[in-house]
Amino acid sequence: MYEDLASEVRSLALGVRAVVGGFTLMLSMISIHAAFVIRDFQKLYAEALPGEAMPPSTLFILWARTPLIILSIILPLLALVILVSVRSHKTALFLVAIIMVAVLVQMNLTCSYLMEPLIHIDMGMPGVPAAK
Repeated sequence: MYEDLASEVRSLALGVRAVVGGFTLMLSMISIHAAFVIRDFQKLYAEALPGEAMPPSTLFILWARTPLIILSIILPLLALVILVSVRSHKTALFLVAIIMVAVLVQMNLTCSYLMEPLIHIDMGMPGVPAAK
């Protein structure tokens, strides 16, 4: 009876690890995509906002493109290594949770800072009320 229970718990723990790993990969794909399209946004802004200075946050994201790409690739790989190699389920899930927070922060900052100039483009379109 206890052997069946231990087997069930082990299977459940592995299932949780798989779901957490998949979710981390899914979030990381958004970060990877955002990091790779930074150059496209730079061209868009140059054409849509000629002569206007970009916000400092957007300039930082444009400047940090290469480190963001590297980080976007390393974080999910690190999460997978932890999920596969760390024996303690609690420790593995705790470490991967920290990585997931880092992935979410990177994704949020990258996407938010890239979209900031688009707000200025939208505000200049006909039919859009001016900001007060």
